[in-house]
Amino acid sequence: MTSTDECARSQGSGYIEEGAISAIRDILARIQKEDGRLSAQQDWVDEMCPPDPVVFQYENKSQRMVLEVARARKASEAMSVASRALSQLAELVSVQAAASEKSVLALQLRTGFSILPDDILAVVLEDAAYSDVMDSISMFFSDNVSTAALRTVEAAKKLSHTCQRFRHIITRLPELWNRINHWMPHEMATTCFKRLGSAVARVDIDVAMRGHSLILKFIDVAKQYSALWRKFYYYDSSWPHVNGEEAYHLFEEIGERTFKLEAHSLTYLEVKYPRSMDVHRLRDVPHFYSTWSMPNLSEMYVGGIIPVPFADATSLKNLHLVLRRGDDDSSELGRYDPLALSSFFDSCVALEELDIEVDCTAYDDEPQLFTSRPRNPISLGRVEKASFTFSDCTKKNVEPVMDNILLPVVSFMSLSVNGSSSDSVPGPKFLDVDDIIPSILSDSLRFPKLSKFQLLANLFNNEKPLRINIPFGALSNIKHLTLATNKCILSPIPEWIQLPPLKSIYLAGCYLEEGWVASFLGRLKAQGNFQPSGLDTYECFWIPPSVTVIAESGLEQSDTGVALDEEEPNYRTSSVEVKRIVNEHHRSPEPGCFACSVDVIYHKPLQGFKRAIYAEKNLYERLAFLLRTISYAKERESFLLVQNLRPPANAAIRSHGQRQASHRTLEPSSKSVSTIGARSTSGESAEDFAQTYGQTNIEEETFPILAGILHRLQDSHGDLSAQKKWFDEMCPAAEPAIFEYQAEPTQAVDDILQVTAARDALKIASRALVQLVKCISIQATVAEKYVTTLHRRRGFSSLPDEIFAVVLENATYNPESAAATIKAATTLSQTCRRFRRIMIDIPSLWNRIDDSIPPNIVSACCDRLTADIEVTLKVYSSDSEPHVVAKFINAAKQHSSRWKSFEYSFSGGSDASEVARGCAEELARETYALDASSLTLLYITYYSNPPRSIDGDHLRDATHFYSTWSMPRISGMYARGIIPIPFPGSASLKNLYLDLPRCVGGRFDLKALTSFLASCPTLEVFRMSLCSMEIDESTLLVEPVVIGCVKEAAFEFEYCSRRVARLVMAALRLPKVSNMTLNVGYFCLYGDSELEVDLEDLLLSIFSDESRFPELTELYLKIGSYSVSYMGSLLGDLEREESPLCLPFNILPKVEFLFLNIGSTIPSSIPRGKCLPSLRILQMVNCVRLGPEWLPSLLERLEVQGNLQELTVTNCSYVAPPTTSALDPGQSDTTGDGGEREPRSRFVKYTEDDLRQLTKVRSIKVL
Repeated sequence: MTSTDECARSQGSGYIEEGAISAIRDILARIQKEDGRLSAQQDWVDEMCPPDPVVFQYENKSQRMVLEVARARKASEAMSVASRALSQLAELVSVQAAASEKSVLALQLRTGFSILPDDILAVVLEDAAYSDVMDSISMFFSDNVSTAALRTVEAAKKLSHTCQRFRHIITRLPELWNRINHWMPHEMATTCFKRLGSAVARVDIDVAMRGHSLILKFIDVAKQYSALWRKFYYYDSSWPHVNGEEAYHLFEEIGERTFKLEAHSLTYLEVKYPRSMDVHRLRDVPHFYSTWSMPNLSEMYVGGIIPVPFADATSLKNLHLVLRRGDDDSSELGRYDPLALSSFFDSCVALEELDIEVDCTAYDDEPQLFTSRPRNPISLGRVEKASFTFSDCTKKNVEPVMDNILLPVVSFMSLSVNGSSSDSVPGPKFLDVDDIIPSILSDSLRFPKLSKFQLLANLFNNEKPLRINIPFGALSNIKHLTLATNKCILSPIPEWIQLPPLKSIYLAGCYLEEGWVASFLGRLKAQGNFQPSGLDTYECFWIPPSVTVIAESGLEQSDTGVALDEEEPNYRTSSVEVKRIVNEHHRSPEPGCFACSVDVIYHKPLQGFKRAIYAEKNLYERLAFLLRTISYAKERESFLLVQNLRPPANAAIRSHGQRQASHRTLEPSSKSVSTIGARSTSGESAEDFAQTYGQTNIEEETFPILAGILHRLQDSHGDLSAQKKWFDEMCPAAEPAIFEYQAEPTQAVDDILQVTAARDALKIASRALVQLVKCISIQATVAEKYVTTLHRRRGFSSLPDEIFAVVLENATYNPESAAATIKAATTLSQTCRRFRRIMIDIPSLWNRIDDSIPPNIVSACCDRLTADIEVTLKVYSSDSEPHVVAKFINAAKQHSSRWKSFEYSFSGGSDASEVARGCAEELARETYALDASSLTLLYITYYSNPPRSIDGDHLRDATHFYSTWSMPRISGMYARGIIPIPFPGSASLKNLYLDLPRCVGGRFDLKALTSFLASCPTLEVFRMSLCSMEIDESTLLVEPVVIGCVKEAAFEFEYCSRRVARLVMAALRLPKVSNMTLNVGYFCLYGDSELEVDLEDLLLSIFSDESRFPELTELYLKIGSYSVSYMGSLLGDLEREESPLCLPFNILPKVEFLFLNIGSTIPSSIPRGKCLPSLRILQMVNCVRLGPEWLPSLLERLEVQGNLQELTVTNCSYVAPPTTSALDPGQSDTTGDGGEREPRSRFVKYTEDDLRQLTKVRSIKVL
């Protein structure tokens, strides 16, 4: 119940005075009698209480006077009662009217959601609550998994509290509860298990940043529900990894607690052992999962160890094994035993897919991963798919793996070789791929069934490209070849090697030579097995003849030394270009010429590629059911195409012997050639077709359906178009579903019933009529999907526009990227007319533009908006050019009168001055005298040095491009890296923030600062952050600038000298400032070479002049609080020589609120002298070096003055007198060499009891 509703109901429970109702009724009767004229009531008042003054004269008719007085009193009392009653009613009705308005809105919203069926509402709620892994930004993947699961559960719990229906639906969605990890509170994990019911869960354990006791407690909770486990993950994502000895004991504890665990639903097991475990400890590590009962285990991932055989390994079908070096491995110490690997492989009798990774990445010599060579290899007779990845490996770590196994039936193999051969990169200086690959593919008999082979080579050499040999001699039986050599050059193939009978070739990232391509494809064509359509390329490049390459033998080839990367963009090629080269080398009219087959090249993705590829998430995944309804029209077109197609009249092969094109032309027929007696072309008999549907007889209701079909066909003389006409009548062909709001959904229900009847009839008929199976089965399938389409259309069509607009906005809006938002909105707006109408009217989708958006899109967004626009221009030295900036500004400035905010930022290194200068000049040229009449906020940010050149005036105009703009409404400005110059709009500025970091270079120009501030007479809020150790001496002789309207100011001095801070503050006069923050960083205190100027002198120079801040009442003083970690180390360094800080209270006469955050030493007491300021509120935070008597003496003096009302002390401590073991009972009084320990001071924190004892007067509130 809302507060308005509560107020309405509470006021409605009062009483109206007796006689008020009759009085009000009389009033209404009089007004109604006079046709609603209010003057009727006034006439009655004039009659009862005449306006003439009472004349006090003697009269004998006293009785008449008594009657007149009584009548007037009665009228007066009646009006008083009526007035009070009407006031009560007026107030009550007003509140009830407001409450009823909210009730109407609530009912409208409830109606939209209430008419959604449970299945559609379940999809909406699941999408709202579910958090995917990539929705959580984190350094480690495991953190993303844990965070996403926690966010999902929290969102589901919050939504389930909305109403009973939401709770009923959400608690039955297993996708919201089936990701459970030990980061969850134990109560949450238990709740998730209980809400799963019969569903299965994913269980995650991450050792990173959590105590082992918490992990073990989670294990105790989760094992009670082990029957619900579907996937189990154990990994260590901490960096550096946990201690190896601790990990070993944790494995022991987990093994004891999960001994003989029953996990009958577990299908996936992943265990990653930490690198920190030493070799000898690793060989004896407990395999806690080996005692579990996992009869359905089909997939296993193990990293850092060789598993031991266990009972349920016989059901494994997919194994991913990662063998890597440890943190402390040496080159002569083996980590893995090949015999153990053979023993485990021997237990995997059902293995079908094998993936092995060997990672020898090191920063010195390659480690010896294996203790010895295997003896007898194990035959894995059911493995059909194998993948091998070797990183920075040589032959000594490849052979123990490959010699350990035999793969007699493997048909697909992926081989990845990764490494670096650059002298500038640490690690093994050269990887001999020509030595590694032959050890894997020794001959064609090793893998006799191999038909598909992928070679993925990532061999990086920063100086020159590498050559790589393809072992075609050992691949004599393959039919499909994929080469992804990542900018490596393919070596020539000797003429004596017989090429395999390839049917398809896919080249990705290869450096190709025209001679190699012509020779290779020419030889394949000569063999007669390869078809031209089987060739495809992706991101391949031609090699110019002058490029220097390096072969795997280490010898350079060619002598020009041209860097390949310099010419790379000019040599990009495609499948069409490759085939053109072949045709130029083989010009002949022979059949099968490559030029005849090139029509359309499809760049399909490389399957099994090990590189991580992240694509943009498809927007329609959130509205998947919407896409299915849209695709219905395409399926109907496919059905109609089948009905109207026939083979060509002459299907014979042409006389010149060329192969008939795969895109054979199909001519439409004037009449259908399919009749009742047509033979089925599907290759199935009637009995086989019936058996597929689980029955051998025809149902009883089939016969009337068949009678109707046959009757229609008979009347049309066997023409199938009669059945098509009946189908079109029952399921009318329609355009893609338009989700218009339907106030009467009964029509959708009638359509569903009609199409459902048609679908059932078509299903029964399709099981009985084998001759018509192609026609009827397609109609049944389309009818089924059409029914589903109508179901979904009814749900979405019933959503009102205002609710649907919220759904579309949430589906498309990206707060981090305006380009992504516009792209998503544009894509969805093309769905249908209603989508487009609604999305165009959502201003938040179009009012943000930046330079990453194409200019035509910028213009389109501005044209369809009537609201103000936010403009962002970000220039990066690495990928930005001046002409790109000019194009964006040209498109955006057409609507400059509607700019609400403008942000310009430049990022670049020390060599980015040319880019910065060019972009600034283009911006200044394109926006000269710009009309920005609606602009209120201006952001200018230089993250590196602003542009500089010899032509100072010209460059100043370019850097301060905004100075020519017309901005009459500008009220806020943020500038980083530059000091603005006066411009016409600065007179209206109310909020200014100047951030002048160290990267601005040069000396600080105080005169430029005062000049700009003088042009801001209406400034109310001023903030400045300064990091500069030097100041321009020519700017010192400046008059102090008076900023008369500033009421709030903040100054931060970091990495700058006290002299600079003092000069800056001396140049400013803030007569009306009442709230000021002064932050003097630690490096400003102790990084100054002028030792004679101490901090107390700095504070005196700032506050001693009473005319500088005469109205100051609130002061936030932060001194020496720059780095928390540095201050933490400072607490232990008590012997540091440091002059104590005496706070100048006597120069702050009007301050009533004081905030102190001081990391410097404060003396033991406050000296006697002038009265302290009339403080009413004192807050102290992180004052860690107070003198022992400072706070008591301060409170004593403030207590005498009697003004202090509130005291807050947070994390403050004072220096206790030097002692020895009395302060630390666990510390010895002697040093390690037997000598006595020097007495040391310690810090003692103030407690609440200490503060209450210090504040003896109860009027002071202690927080």
